[in-house]
Amino acid sequence: MRDAVVAGQGIAVHSYWHIADELRSGRLVEVMRDYPPPTSHISAVMPARQLQPPRVRAFVEFLLERLGEQPPWEVPT
Repeated sequence: MRDAVVAGQGIAVHSYWHIADELRSGRLVEVMRDYPPPTSHISAVMPARQLQPPRVRAFVEFLLERLGEQPPWEVPT
């Protein structure tokens, strides 16, 4: 769907993280700002244990690295 919108085939509702590069580069622009979709959040939920398996720790670290505390679409250019 993202490729179709970038190609000028219409409009779509996407997560900002999915189209951050296109917004930053100007290939996509926001329209219909008066009609925002409901917000959603991404959470990592896991059992309360002191030691997490290495793959779980690696995935959570990946999420933090990629999504961080400040979403990439809000980082000043």
